[in-house]
Amino acid sequence: MVIPVVLVMGLVGILGSAEAQTRVYVSASAKTLGTSPFFAAAQQGFLEAEGLKVQMVYMRGAAPAVQALVGGSVQFSTGGVDAILEAADRGLPLAVIGGGLSRLTFAVVGAKGVRSFEDLRGKTLGASTLTSGSGLAFRWVLAANGLQYGKDYRLLNVGPSVEGFAALQTGQVAAGFLALPLPFVLADQGYPILGWAADFVRDFQLTSIGVERRWAAANRPVVVGYLRGMVRTFQWYYQEREAVIAYLIKEFKLQPRYAELGWDYYTKQDVWPRDGGVNVKGLENVIRILAERDGRRPPLPGPERYLDLSYWQEAKQVSVEKAPGRER
Repeated sequence: MVIPVVLVMGLVGILGSAEAQTRVYVSASAKTLGTSPFFAAAQQGFLEAEGLKVQMVYMRGAAPAVQALVGGSVQFSTGGVDAILEAADRGLPLAVIGGGLSRLTFAVVGAKGVRSFEDLRGKTLGASTLTSGSGLAFRWVLAANGLQYGKDYRLLNVGPSVEGFAALQTGQVAAGFLALPLPFVLADQGYPILGWAADFVRDFQLTSIGVERRWAAANRPVVVGYLRGMVRTFQWYYQEREAVIAYLIKEFKLQPRYAELGWDYYTKQDVWPRDGGVNVKGLENVIRILAERDGRRPPLPGPERYLDLSYWQEAKQVSVEKAPGRER
């Protein structure tokens, strides 16, 4: 079950239950193929096996997610890593403790009739954000193909990939930066895939698991248990192709073809972290791209400024063959 953030703002004392299970709230920006492991961890029993009862909370945008994490309304965030980095740079006690999407799964998809990146010059392009996360990655990909932001094209904030899909279909934009499986869907409808982001930016820690440092230190068993459940989930994703695809079809309403194509791409590209960890090189790229956006010059802070991997180091020594206690 997913509930809106307004229903959990201000909740306190969630760890005081006399029940065996501890309730925790986890924020998610969307329910997509890429974020599906965080939902599967709760729905397939991996977190329940750790004594955790997880409630997923939708939050659109980085600011509400950071506010909820700092305020204690959620205990874990699973959104864009750049939001955690920027909050930490402002002095907020947030840390990245585990991985999410370790590489970019976006493609630049053009409108029908567009044949190359050069055809995008002077056009309006659709992005999910303009100044963070995938929006910054989009600008990097365009720059690698000779198009400079603010000079050669205009960016329009069209919202997440589903809205970007609609903006492209209705002719609102000349190209979009869309996450799997939408590029495959559009390609089947005759839209051209101009390029995959991973071909230009190999390592990019797009999303992560974030916590408030003081809460995490005071609730270490809960944090380690959550990460252990996530490590098992990621292992399950890689080891049980048929079961995972069946889950994606059922819970995410994906057509079998796109569930299969999506799983194949994510696993072959190691987008989901096999061990639940952070792509440190990918995090360095995020730090660099944020610095370029803000006009900051070297020396830049290293990844260690934002990381606390001690919980993950404790949690990662696990293995799994199937989802515990759930039909697949």
